[in-house]
Amino acid sequence: IETMRSKHQQEVQRVIANQALHSSSARVAELQNKFDTQEVMISHLKSQLKTATASVDKLAKVEAREAELCAQVEDLQIKLREARQSQAPEMRHFESLECKLSEIVQRQKRREEELDTVVRGSQAMLGRTEMEEELDKWKQMVQAKNQQLESFRAELDSILEVLKTLQRQGITLPIGPIYS
Repeated sequence: IETMRSKHQQEVQRVIANQALHSSSARVAELQNKFDTQEVMISHLKSQLKTATASVDKLAKVEAREAELCAQVEDLQIKLREARQSQAPEMRHFESLECKLSEIVQRQKRREEELDTVVRGSQAMLGRTEMEEELDKWKQMVQAKNQQLESFRAELDSILEVLKTLQRQGITLPIGPIYS
């Protein structure tokens, strides 16, 4: 019994060792997988950091260039003011005339646009007026035709009345071959 117990104990120890080995292998594989994932993430973040650093460097260069250009613009504006102050009166007069000319041109354009709008509106009104006149003309023609028809009907009625009177009196009228 003692030998069996010791064999059983050895077998249990072997199964536990196998189980621990198997469990630790799975855990090692899982941890290795996590490690690989973290390495990929780290390399991705490093590349993003490089890109961001390059962008920051470019931004600093652009800001420096912008400051330099702003300083140049200020210098040029100062020089322009000085040049205008030292201009001859004829040149100032010429510039004021140019300014007035551009204002006149702008006013002319506005007036032309307003005139075009008015002309389009009047053409539409003229078109409507012509249509109304044409409609009135046709209405008058229809009225004239209706009056002619009424007078024709009145004549026909009087002729029929005369014929009925003649028929009542016993007078027969010779009817031609067309009506028989």
